[in-house]
Amino acid sequence: MAIGYLLESFICLAILCAAAWSEKCSSKNSKLVQMLLANASRAFYDNAAFFAFAMQAASIATLTKVDFGISANGMGALTMQIVWLVSILSLLPLLPLVLRPQLYHENTLVDLSESIVEIVPTSGHEVGTKSISEARAMAISEARQDLRFFFFVVCWAMAFGPFFSRMGGTFGQSRIGDSNDSVISTTDWKQIEDACFLGVNKISRSLDDFVTACGITSYLLVSVIAIGKIANTLLEGSSYRWLKWFSRVETSMSSVWHVRLHRLVSAFVFFLLAVQFWAFFRLRQLQKDMVRAAGGEFSDEQWTFGQIVAVVVYIPVLVEVTFAWRKKSLFCT
Repeated sequence: MAIGYLLESFICLAILCAAAWSEKCSSKNSKLVQMLLANASRAFYDNAAFFAFAMQAASIATLTKVDFGISANGMGALTMQIVWLVSILSLLPLLPLVLRPQLYHENTLVDLSESIVEIVPTSGHEVGTKSISEARAMAISEARQDLRFFFFVVCWAMAFGPFFSRMGGTFGQSRIGDSNDSVISTTDWKQIEDACFLGVNKISRSLDDFVTACGITSYLLVSVIAIGKIANTLLEGSSYRWLKWFSRVETSMSSVWHVRLHRLVSAFVFFLLAVQFWAFFRLRQLQKDMVRAAGGEFSDEQWTFGQIVAVVVYIPVLVEVTFAWRKKSLFCT
């Protein structure tokens, strides 16, 4: 499934780079790029959100089998750490689009997937068609945008399970020690660890702490943005004067500052992604080395059902962009 996480982050980065480039290109090319970006952003977000939802559900189901890193079903601490990483790796790439929903819209172009045509009766048995008004089209687009954010909130809420597990595994009472409540003594665990990691280059304690800090920061960042947008939505309909003032201040911020803030947060998001991708592949390599040191064969590298599905999930993005490009005359007004 690693290809799925990589594709999600790569497509998100490509959309953001294209958006930054479109702001500097000529007005003629800018319109076309905005149309392609809007279609790509919608297709990407809708598929990535369901992918993230599936990963959160799978992470929760997997972690229910784990007891502080020692599983009765043979699941080790490395697998549990990978599950923690997978949970946040599938959620983080959604943040830039959540922060900048303008990417879903194009100024002078019509998107076939989000436009609606009404069938209205005319004289006799004839049936005519008319396009919905611009105001109604905008209302429908905003409703879809709210639905996308709602689904993001659902994924964020589900990710609390892996986050809670990570906090418990990191800061909770260890089951390894010499106390009466310990499952295994420190000496016995050291012997097991030495046997498992014989000839294997382990991750240093400082790097492990750094990766853990990045993982916790990632979920907290997602939480701050999710709660902030929920609060902003509530502020818009508030009857309290000071809350209305706060909402007006937020709305009156110049678009330049919005873009700068979005770029800053996006850069930080991809920094967190880079660190956790490194940790993900490093842990996979550790698993591979341990299996081979024990004389086994590491089968997770083979392309099977999960890898193929992870690639197919994002094919609609390519299909949507290709269709919009070839049929751009239908979109342009």
